Amino acid sequence: MERVLILTADSGEELEVYYMLYRFREAGYAVDVAAPQRKRLQLVVHDFEPGADTYVERPGRGLDADLAFSEVEPERYAAVLIPGAGRRR
Repeated sequence: MERVLILTADSGEELEVYYMLYRFREAGYAVDVAAPQRKRLQLVVHDFEPGADTYVERPGRGLDADLAFSEVEPERYAAVLIPGAGRRR
């Protein structure tokens, strides 16, 4: 089974990380999540407040990092996903 690596950290956007995690799994890939440290990550939800010029961050769900960045062996992966492209209104 081919593997995919998702790189994220604390305050990663919950929707971006979880959506791709599940889509890759549905497509038949094994998925590893790597972060600066192997730990439980605190993801966030970006939301808009009326009258605000930009979004606010709210606490989201947690996610366990499978690996620390220092443990990653790049040759094991068919693809690497780095979530984080910003969205603006």
